[in-house]
Amino acid sequence: MITSRFRRRLAATLVAVAVVFGTTQAALAAPAATTAATAASAAAEDCAELALAPFGDPGDAVARGHLDASGTTCRSVTLTPGRYSLRWSAGDIYGGLSNAAGAFICSGGSQDCVVDTAGVYTVRLTHSDFGSDDYELSVVSLTGVNGCAPEVGTSWDLPVLTRTTSSSLQLDCQPIRAESGERLLVRSSATMLGSGHLTVVDKFGVDACPRVGSDVGCVLEGTGPYRVLSEVPMRTVGTSYTLDLGRLSNSVGCTPVPMSKFGATPTAPAGSRCRLVTTTTPGTYIIGQGLGDQWDGESWSNGLFRSTDGTLACPLKYRCQLPDPGSYALIAPVGEPSTVYPMTSSEGCVLQTADTLVAYSGAIPRPQYNCVGLSAPVGGLVKPVSPIDDPTGTVGFVADATGQVLCEWGGVAGTPCKLSGQAPFRAVYRGTNTTYKLSVPRIDGPGCAAFPQGDFTTPGGVTASLRPDRFAACYQIPAGAHTAAELVQVSPAAFDEGQLRLLDTDGHDVCYVNSFNHGREICRVAGTKSYTALLTGKDETASYQLTRRDVTSTAKGCTAITSSVIGATAGTGTLADNSTVRCHKITAAATDQYLIASRDQRQTSHVLTAGSSGQTVCESSRESRCRATGSTAYQVLVWNDPSLGAAGPYTLDAPRIATAAGPAPECVRVSSAYGLGPLTGELTTAKNTACFVFSLATDESMSGTAGNQVAGGPDPVVAGTAGGFPTCLEHAFGGFDCGYSSHPAGNQLLLVSLPENQTTALKYRIVAGCAKPLCGGQVFSVGSISPKTAVTGTTVKVTIKGTALHHQDVVKLTVAGRPAVTGVMQAVSWDRTTSVYSFNLTGVAAGVRDFVVTSKSGPTKTLAKAFTVAAKS
Repeated sequence: MITSRFRRRLAATLVAVAVVFGTTQAALAAPAATTAATAASAAAEDCAELALAPFGDPGDAVARGHLDASGTTCRSVTLTPGRYSLRWSAGDIYGGLSNAAGAFICSGGSQDCVVDTAGVYTVRLTHSDFGSDDYELSVVSLTGVNGCAPEVGTSWDLPVLTRTTSSSLQLDCQPIRAESGERLLVRSSATMLGSGHLTVVDKFGVDACPRVGSDVGCVLEGTGPYRVLSEVPMRTVGTSYTLDLGRLSNSVGCTPVPMSKFGATPTAPAGSRCRLVTTTTPGTYIIGQGLGDQWDGESWSNGLFRSTDGTLACPLKYRCQLPDPGSYALIAPVGEPSTVYPMTSSEGCVLQTADTLVAYSGAIPRPQYNCVGLSAPVGGLVKPVSPIDDPTGTVGFVADATGQVLCEWGGVAGTPCKLSGQAPFRAVYRGTNTTYKLSVPRIDGPGCAAFPQGDFTTPGGVTASLRPDRFAACYQIPAGAHTAAELVQVSPAAFDEGQLRLLDTDGHDVCYVNSFNHGREICRVAGTKSYTALLTGKDETASYQLTRRDVTSTAKGCTAITSSVIGATAGTGTLADNSTVRCHKITAAATDQYLIASRDQRQTSHVLTAGSSGQTVCESSRESRCRATGSTAYQVLVWNDPSLGAAGPYTLDAPRIATAAGPAPECVRVSSAYGLGPLTGELTTAKNTACFVFSLATDESMSGTAGNQVAGGPDPVVAGTAGGFPTCLEHAFGGFDCGYSSHPAGNQLLLVSLPENQTTALKYRIVAGCAKPLCGGQVFSVGSISPKTAVTGTTVKVTIKGTALHHQDVVKLTVAGRPAVTGVMQAVSWDRTTSVYSFNLTGVAAGVRDFVVTSKSGPTKTLAKAFTVAAKS
């Protein structure tokens, strides 16, 4: 980066040069000094002389040295009128050329320097304000031919030229035999691979080909002889690069290319970099290009050129629209084959059999195109596919008899294609690897077997057997033979991978199922449409079981749950294998809320809950819970996840945690005034979940822990989910949080469950702290005490009734003139409405006392003359 400080320093340097050379307004107006005088001025500044360097290796005509930060150096060079290239090695160095009077001529680098007067000139280099660099410096005349290579012509049967750099300052020169007005294609691998420079100059060194290096060529301007000047990216020493040039207008040295036949291996013409394509009729042509997407200095042009004036006839997008008969030039490496196919041609096409799922395969070199004549009529629907383990698939299109392209594809799975226009239809394609495999099945009915619906008692379905020569299969689902939502499952016989796509009559993807882990998806479909299931496998022999089952409220084979009570078992079942799916039915009010999960000691079962219309409501596995609400019926599907372990028996939990009226009656109400607890209890397989309800204001929250009373034992699981009725959530670092997400003021639920793989009883202890005292809108109060009297000399336990009571409340019996008697806390109820304190009345005088309670939260409540100490009888 050129800093503003460096610009100021460079400006000051140029001013200094002007002073050294005596530059004033008067001096600039005076006649030019003699060469001897200007030489004397340069010598006075101590600028060493530098000889002009030739093209190519500059040899000894190089100045070398080192510049520190802000350092400068200069060289004097004797120049005659003409254009020059001022060159220095990379680094944070900037330079310029000045005349004897100190006038700035040019900055050099990528800018040519134009000298109008013969004389001695000064080249000055200046380093930026930071760092230091070694430098090399040379000056090359662009009007000469010193160091140029021998002249070459522009015929395409001449070899590509190779250059190797031996100096970082090297500028290569290649004279060419060419005339003004000719269109040339001139390219360098150096410019294609980096920041190298390429230009064509006339005899004066002026740019004569403004679009040199482009893929459409350039027209020569100016006066010859012409030279091609080139250099490598970053001026790297030891780099070899190629120079590829030829004439596009009235091209010579081109090799004719005949029209190609589909499926025939093309041969490479020898000795020329130009292919001549001759057409007799206008139309669209497929151009096959060997390795054509890579440019290695000897490669393909990006289009077809008219062989007369060399202008671009069409960009090479592998199909060329040529409106006029004639000859066209295609530039290609020597030895690389090329192909040309008329879009209307069917020569070499392989006719498709009645079994459209049969695969076509073999070796297919890059410029070769193959063709399959499709058997489907107008209105038919086809879909090109390759095995799913093919890394790249094929590239191609489907066209009608007139060559009109209907659809294109690239990769393993093509877009479904509706056939229209004029039959017969063809699929034209090329491979992206040395070998390929392709099938173009008709997927709109004929040739596709039936795909019957099963249920959760009798899965039914079909068995698909695939093999390398028939790696795809299709199945029909008629309109009216399916429900709005179905569980579609692909179960491989082994660990084979298959992909199933459900397609509508227009070929649009409706649903996708992968067989990995016995893949299954709920597919939503329209009842008035028919569908095709297209299964694609790998390039191998494999077998799959395909099933589809209704998952709406009309699903068959679902077992009703036995209980929705919190802590009770809702159902049981056994998963015989990884393909088994069990269904449980919940009938509910739309406002009910359920937390659904499965339990098994292996922790491998998975739950998906679908609503009345078959929509996916939620999923759960491994201690997570599925919250279901908003539907009047749920289909709870349970299967085994083979990535977690083997299949086996399970139990189902489906507690209804809330209704429109509020929390479930099994939930115990506790106070949240100071947090929660300690809450204690026991979880068993018969009562696997405990529920507590408490209140929080909108801006209140609390955190806590749920642990095992037995040291080292497993902790209970906090069984909450986000959304719906507010519940406390277990967090990743242990413990749980309540109310941290947005929530309305009111009830919160805390549910703790027996771990999924736990079969023995677990005694729990729950403690949580509120962020501030008296959470949940709680108010401290004292309503009554019992008993209200006790005999002096005894110890009495007094039960206090109130709200927001705490074990750190201070309770006293007071009377004026006597010491207060302080109670000792014995117990506080979970709902903080009852506490018990004991009072030692030994030595306490008989009489009436005030009962005073000072809350942990601050306030004090006094029950005046509420307690009597009676004398001994």
